[in-house]
Amino acid sequence: MSAEQFDAISEWDIEDYLGEREKDIPDDMPELKAACKLLHQDQFKYLLPVGVRYHWNLFGGVSNISYGTAPQAVVNEYAKRVVVVNHNVAKRATLSNIWGDKSKLLEGGKVGLICRRKRNADGSPGAPEFVPWAQLDAIIPPMCSRSYRDELGRDQKGYYLPVGTCSEIDTKEMSERHRRDAVGNTGKPSSVVHNAYGTLPRIVVQWGC
Repeated sequence: MSAEQFDAISEWDIEDYLGEREKDIPDDMPELKAACKLLHQDQFKYLLPVGVRYHWNLFGGVSNISYGTAPQAVVNEYAKRVVVVNHNVAKRATLSNIWGDKSKLLEGGKVGLICRRKRNADGSPGAPEFVPWAQLDAIIPPMCSRSYRDELGRDQKGYYLPVGTCSEIDTKEMSERHRRDAVGNTGKPSSVVHNAYGTLPRIVVQWGC
């Protein structure tokens, strides 16, 4: 299918059918069938936020990538080495604070991630991105924080993935520039993201809704 045919399909329709309901797509909607099939292929599965949400699951926090309290080894095929990872699943997790200082975050408040599409310099919609969100004035992110427009100017609602409840904030001062770099959606090299992430203070989160 052409890019124009793909863009003409509403992301809301794709969300309704992507996955187990693909067999229920009416026969008079071949473009929708083709789009859903496309979003299962490796080159295209993260093309839209709905594809990211379908293929990507948030289940825990990585507290350390060099050693773990539980024996779980992962072999890095490219570096030919073993990395032991400790996941925090459904419990208290100490994470790097990508959500911001106390002007954006409060103890006892919810934290999560918004999945939406970037806006390119020319105003057109870009690739999916994750944006940290912390509860300060709202229980869930308002529509203005997670919505975006597609190629045809149609409103899309975006997604909110809850992480958990903030129970402790490191009082160490945080550079807002480093925080933004550490989130990783500014287009800077991965080395800049890695170095910025290492400078962030810590936050303790009770994992889960």
